[in-house]
Amino acid sequence: MTEDGKERKVALASRLNDSAVVVRRDPPGLDRGVFHIWAQQFAAFAKSYYPEENKLLALDGAKVHLSASGLLALVRAKVHVIAEPSKRSHHI
Repeated sequence: MTEDGKERKVALASRLNDSAVVVRRDPPGLDRGVFHIWAQQFAAFAKSYYPEENKLLALDGAKVHLSASGLLALVRAKVHVIAEPSKRSHHI
């Protein structure tokens, strides 16, 4: 929003760098293919900090977070994944 209260729209391309990955789906939402891409990006980020140390990532147990290729990318980066039961965070 601008100071006068008007909404200002900015093209998405102007906010992204050249290596950005944009996936459009219908209906919108996360799926296994998108999780795989996210996992690869997170693995690269995690490896850049303390490359020899183990890391921990907690996710909910949603089916889209259980992509084998995405989880393997995280394991190779020494990221241990804890999958909490989906829609049960209020019990934990």
